[in-house]
Amino acid sequence: METAEEIMKQTYEKAKAFFKVDLPVYKLNIIKDKAEMYNDEIKTTKWQGAGFFRKNAVFIMDKSFFKDLGYKEDEFEGVIVHELSHIFIKQIVKEFIPIWIEEGLCNHIGFPNIKLKPKEIINLEKIITSEDWYENNTPFVYCTYLFRVLSEDYGNEKILEFIKKLNIKGVKEAFLEVFEMPLNEFINKINSNIQNDKFT
Repeated sequence: METAEEIMKQTYEKAKAFFKVDLPVYKLNIIKDKAEMYNDEIKTTKWQGAGFFRKNAVFIMDKSFFKDLGYKEDEFEGVIVHELSHIFIKQIVKEFIPIWIEEGLCNHIGFPNIKLKPKEIINLEKIITSEDWYENNTPFVYCTYLFRVLSEDYGNEKILEFIKKLNIKGVKEAFLEVFEMPLNEFINKINSNIQNDKFT
């Protein structure tokens, strides 16, 4: 059985391959007892899934709990990569960015080979904060699909360039400058794919 250190090294390298930087400090906490979810270090966190990040640490439920949480055991490493990606983003982007960007990108990096068709179109202007995210039933599929299409059309290096540019420009301005297409035009393309069943 792999140790936490071995798992962390493997997942760290996957996230690092996208962001192309190192984290100064990082830690993986695998929670093997549900009672630990409420210890002094993490009891203030509202659990929404199988894991979360805090500062430079990832907290994740043991693989044995995944089925009860609605996950597959083989998604264990993907969840860790997703949470690690949040930490990388916080290091790279010092400004506030809309939650749809952060969650969509983290899920794209954590689960690059999962292709799920969005069941509905999401108004991204209403998905800005964490509160918006949960009020709209955590639209992971739609936001992940958006970044998958960006990756297929432009490549991950362009996405990273876009993320870095959010330090100095607004979302729409940065998107236009990097992808040479207005954000609303790209969103219309995404929505058209969904409506016309052109999902791939």
